[in-house]
Amino acid sequence: MPHPYRVRYDLNGVMHTGCGGDPKSLLTGKEWRVESIGGQPVIAGSKVTIQFLEGDRVAGNASCNRFMGDYRLTGEGLSFGRMAGSMMACEEPLSAQEARFLKLLQETVLFEIDPYGRLLLHPNHRQGITARR
Repeated sequence: MPHPYRVRYDLNGVMHTGCGGDPKSLLTGKEWRVESIGGQPVIAGSKVTIQFLEGDRVAGNASCNRFMGDYRLTGEGLSFGRMAGSMMACEEPLSAQEARFLKLLQETVLFEIDPYGRLLLHPNHRQGITARR
């Protein structure tokens, strides 16, 4: 589980390291703009977003439709509950991109923030979702 703070201290000549702070603070705030879904870049001109809100809620744009739901952050990982959304018709390939995105979101088991500040959502045993603020 990533944490917002890292600590190093020396105690009796022995160096110790650790981390602290609320991992939720890494997720909440500004909207994340999705760059890739399952290892494939987001279709040019489309908008896929995720925003982690107060009260363990999440919302965003899945390609054509808005979505909303809840998420759960534990010491072991990150998961998403069932999502609700608008039901606008969407043309291919946007429809397929939206379905891939929502499926991978539901399969997410953990997250990390990479050295470039990107959010990486990881499902079990496959490429997940990459987003940037």
